[in-house]
Amino acid sequence: MPQLNLIWERQLIQCQNDQSEFSLLSFFIALKKEHFFRSLYTFISTTANRLLLLDIVWESIQNGEDTSTAALRSWDCAQSPEEYLKMKSHSKRVLSDDGVLFLVEAFQEEIDSLLSVPTSGNVDANFDEEQIRLLCQQNSLLLNLSSSEPYSELIRQHSQNLIAALVKLLKSLQLWSRNNPDSVFAFRGQLKDVDLNAESSSNPAYGFKRDIIGLIANIICGNRAAQDYLRTSDGLAALLDCAKIDARNPFILQWSIFAIHNALECNEENQQYVAQMKSQGVLQDDELVDRIQKNRPPRKI
Repeated sequence: MPQLNLIWERQLIQCQNDQSEFSLLSFFIALKKEHFFRSLYTFISTTANRLLLLDIVWESIQNGEDTSTAALRSWDCAQSPEEYLKMKSHSKRVLSDDGVLFLVEAFQEEIDSLLSVPTSGNVDANFDEEQIRLLCQQNSLLLNLSSSEPYSELIRQHSQNLIAALVKLLKSLQLWSRNNPDSVFAFRGQLKDVDLNAESSSNPAYGFKRDIIGLIANIICGNRAAQDYLRTSDGLAALLDCAKIDARNPFILQWSIFAIHNALECNEENQQYVAQMKSQGVLQDDELVDRIQKNRPPRKI
C-alpha cells in the first residue's frame, strides 16, 4: 500500500506540472473507491501536496456536476446563498462515504490545531499561509458536500463533534479579531478598509468565516440535536453577532440569516432564546450607504 500511495503522489504532482487530463481522470475514478482518499491523504506528508489533492477533489465535484470551474469558483465572492444552493441542486456522487467522513475528521484535527493558540495570542504567527489555506479548503469542500443530496444526510448524521468544533472555532475567530486587529482573520466592517481585489488573492482566510457559517447552516438544517447545541453552547449568539457586513467575508450577512433561519425552524426554545435578546444598535457601512445613494435613480415628482 505505501508503494501504491507513492505512485499516486507522483501522479498528483504530474497533474500539477503537466496538467495531464488522463492523470486527473484517474483521480476522479479513484476518489469514488472506499478508503482511497483516506489512505493517500494520510500518506502525503507535505501541506502543499495535500492542498493539491484537495484541489482535485474540488475539481471532481465540479466535473461531477457538469458545471464549469469558472462558474463555481465565482461563488466564492459573488453569489448569494440562494444562487449557490440553486447551482448545487443537481449533484452526483464523486467521493466515497469513507472519504467524506475522513475529510470531516481531518478538518476537525486542523481546527483543534488552530484552537491550540490562545485567543489572546497571535494566531497568524503560529500558522503559515499553507496551513490556513488547507483549513479553508477543507471547510469549502465540506460546505459543497453538505449541500449535495448524496452527502448532506451523511454529514448531518456524523456532525456531533463537527458542530461543536465549528461553534468553538467561530467564537475563537471573533475573539482573535478583537484582540488581533491586524490578523488575516480580523473583521473589517467598512468596505473602504479593504482592497477587495488584493484581499481576495492575498489573504488566505478570505471568505473563511462565511464558509464556516454556511457549513453550520447546512448541518443544523432539520437537525434538532445540532440546533439545541447551537443554543446551549452560545453558538446562536455568535451567529447573531456575525449578521453584519464584513468586507473580508462577502455575503456573510445573508449566510448568517440563512443559518439563523435553520436554527429557529421548528425549534421553540431557540425562537424564545432569540426573542429574549436585545438589539445593541445598527452597524452602518458609510461607504456602502454612499454607493447606494449615488446609484439611486432620481425620484419622480
